[in-house]
Amino acid sequence: MRRKLNIELFRFNKETDYLPYYQKHTLDYSEDETFNDLLNKMNDIEPFGFDENCNLKVNELYINANEYISTVVDRCGSNIQINPISEFRATKDLQIDRSDFIEKLSLLGEYITAEENIRYRKSTELAYYASNTLNYNRDYIGDHVLIIAADLIEKRFELKKEILEKVINTDNGIWYHTSIANRVLDKKLEEKIQKVIY
Repeated sequence: MRRKLNIELFRFNKETDYLPYYQKHTLDYSEDETFNDLLNKMNDIEPFGFDENCNLKVNELYINANEYISTVVDRCGSNIQINPISEFRATKDLQIDRSDFIEKLSLLGEYITAEENIRYRKSTELAYYASNTLNYNRDYIGDHVLIIAADLIEKRFELKKEILEKVINTDNGIWYHTSIANRVLDKKLEEKIQKVIY
């Protein structure tokens, strides 16, 4: 069975636009369609900037484009607004400049290999940008660093004190963490962060 979805799609090109705006679409979708399918349908109507399998924000929920539309509609309703995972860092529509996210990974860079760094970039990006703390403190170390810290402590417990000293920073550290449990679908992300906090 096909259902209707009312969409407002974020549009912005940092080279030509002063302010972002929203393009409206009303499209049908089926139970087995993902946001990748939806983005491609809208791109066929009018091309815009996005990457296949990108992370994005739908209403106040941070998801990967592989997520089923029906899963998100069940939680957010059929009127949705699609934004990049960071409007502040948008370069072209849903594409963003990730240099802040990547730079903050270096805090624990000495403890992870190049391969692990690449893996963590893929697996922790949603957690980083879903943090509401970034709206108030852009220098915050990031929830992705806390997730990596939790993994490292679990694998190499002897490094716990050393790693905690890196993330306990009175200006921008762990004490600025705000829960992402209601901002992402994967509850395990917040659970992992809580292991470092407590």
